Amino acid sequence: MGWLLALVALGLMFCLSCCGVLILGLLPALNDTPPTAISGDPAGHDITILVREAYLNENLVAILPEKGLQSASLDVQPNNLLVTTAKFDLVFISLELKIMARLSVVDGEIEVSIEDIVAGGSDLMQFLNMDEVTLGKNFTRALREQLENELGEGSRLLDITTDEEHIILRARL
Repeated sequence: MGWLLALVALGLMFCLSCCGVLILGLLPALNDTPPTAISGDPAGHDITILVREAYLNENLVAILPEKGLQSASLDVQPNNLLVTTAKFDLVFISLELKIMARLSVVDGEIEVSIEDIVAGGSDLMQFLNMDEVTLGKNFTRALREQLENELGEGSRLLDITTDEEHIILRARL
């Protein structure tokens, strides 16, 4: 009979503790004023992406042709300017290629404008009879695809800025 009393007491304590936890859990929900909802600024951005120059330099070699490549570097500069320098050691000539490009946001998407391409002190675009605008569009298309893959379809860039070591992207998802 003593074991029956202990079992009933244990059951009663179990019910009281469960009910107590349930009441404590529901008490805030029964309060008159609901908590304020967390909301972002509808005019602001959802995400800021900070890309370090060192990260870009690590990945730069992967996109350049390996044949004859001795070194490559990307220098992020203020005012959305990127300067890429690559040194090639070819069979009969050593060549230093320097590309200056400016980043901007147009209609919610990144745009790359090639300002100058110089190789060995001469204008490579004139030598190759190429157009900087077309080359900039090719870079733009590749970057837009990459950003859409990373941020998701329908995301929009709001702003892009650079300092001495970073590219800073602000986007709405």
